[in-house]
Amino acid sequence: MKCPICGAEVREDDKFCGECGERLRPEIAPKWKWGSMTASLVLVFFFYFLIIGETNASAELAITLLVFGFPTTIYLMYKERAGKIKYGLTWILFPILMLLFGLDAEYPENALSMFSLVAIPAIIIDVIYVYKTR
Repeated sequence: MKCPICGAEVREDDKFCGECGERLRPEIAPKWKWGSMTASLVLVFFFYFLIIGETNASAELAITLLVFGFPTTIYLMYKERAGKIKYGLTWILFPILMLLFGLDAEYPENALSMFSLVAIPAIIIDVIYVYKTR
């Protein structure tokens, strides 16, 4: 195989040309496997319901969490998987904002509890993702 830019000989499994440093093939994001996606959704959904029960959340808080928080988390997970966001703990941004602004300002411990319960599945899924894509 030859480099399309400089014509130097390169191995089939090389990602970059040894001579000019040009990328030989575009980087392809790992495919989201349905089993992994389903497990991730179930895990996040389970923890969201656990949050609502654990904090004795009001109906307003429960609705806010399920209508805004769940889709936001799933969207960021998708973007991360699609390679738009580099892996890391980027999609824990929502629970961090939730902690900082405290959805229920009268009881800040609720915000801390929600942060920890939303961050747990985020960390678990992220660690699994990083491990599987090594």
